[in-house]
Amino acid sequence: MGITNKYKRLPLGVIVVRKDRQRQKVDVSDLKPSVEKRGVVQPIIVEDNRDGTYLLIAGERRYRASEELGIKDIPCRMVEDLTETERQILELEENVKRHDLEWKEEVRAIKRIHELYLKIEETWTQEKTAESIGMTGGLLSIILKVAEELELGNPMVEQATGYRPAYNIIQRRDGRTADDAMNDLLAPEEPAPPVQPEVPAEIAASPETKVPSIPVARTSMKPPESILNVDFFQWVQVYKGPPFSFLHCDFPYGIGLHKSEQANTSSHGGYDDSDELYWSLCQALAANLDKLMTQSGHLMFWTSTNIRRQYRTLEFFKEKAPSLEFIPVPLTWLKTDNKGILPDPKRGPRQITETALSRRAVTDTLSARFLMATPPRPLRKSTSPRNRSPCFGTFSRCLWTRTLECSIPLVGRGHHYAQPRV
Repeated sequence: MGITNKYKRLPLGVIVVRKDRQRQKVDVSDLKPSVEKRGVVQPIIVEDNRDGTYLLIAGERRYRASEELGIKDIPCRMVEDLTETERQILELEENVKRHDLEWKEEVRAIKRIHELYLKIEETWTQEKTAESIGMTGGLLSIILKVAEELELGNPMVEQATGYRPAYNIIQRRDGRTADDAMNDLLAPEEPAPPVQPEVPAEIAASPETKVPSIPVARTSMKPPESILNVDFFQWVQVYKGPPFSFLHCDFPYGIGLHKSEQANTSSHGGYDDSDELYWSLCQALAANLDKLMTQSGHLMFWTSTNIRRQYRTLEFFKEKAPSLEFIPVPLTWLKTDNKGILPDPKRGPRQITETALSRRAVTDTLSARFLMATPPRPLRKSTSPRNRSPCFGTFSRCLWTRTLECSIPLVGRGHHYAQPRV
């Protein structure tokens, strides 16, 4: 481009600002104190119109701040023989360096810069654009993808708080689409419907004609029950359906609660809470994870508040199911009814919280299938009915971004299928 090393200090009155410049609104309130104190340090870029005036190419905010402060002249750097495309590139590159630029305006400008470079040179690459505006190729790729979605009018991207959250929304959608496509490929083919033989109209009209029919095989398939009370170890061995997008595991914690008199477990339909059972359930989950959860699935895994057990659980899955990358901070449920396990007075106060380890995947499960594993206790009586409490909905929204309706298979040592709205 025709950027020269020629500098001039020009009166503001001879500098012309085109009315069709990229930015229509210019706020210089943050810049004025600096210009008033130090003056304009970085020259603006102008082009000689050969008629005594100069066309502003880049640096409008510095120009406007000087104008509002009543400064008479400003340092300028000259450019020569610019094409209209080159002028736009210079102007846009200047704009994207602003710290106050709104993120949607920024990504649109960067996309426009890349398009203009391609207009000048057909073999231009994203790497060259990234280098010209001082960012990495990976970041530029993210920004260009977000800009495309903005042009398409994606409402969720429009509502994002920045281009990185916007890109995460796009990734979740694309991952969900990939999962759906993979599930379609793996789904068993349905048999073609039987074809009835065609009968000529004149024969079919005869009252004596009997049209042979092909018997239709009756299927024994039934819609899933609203609740399945099954043994998890047995169920997981025979399950052959598609993988689930969300796993909610509420296994017995393995802390010997069935031996405690404090939690009134007998009145709630007590269940085995042995350490051996807990690790056996974890082993069964890890061994069958590939067929139970999609690669981009979410996981909410309730466990004891004991930090040693949480650490052992994390280490176990790190070894047995390395694809699970848990969020470092556990989800914590504060039971505001003040109910909980009352430890021995020597061990501390009442435990009124429960915790869950969670794994949030890249993909948002909008068309989700849920698997919930819980202990085999009655639905209306539970020592910790969090599945029906606001905490489940709140924690779920930490893992995906939309309210959805879906079928939820619940299995534990244990039970259930259900169809709630989450």
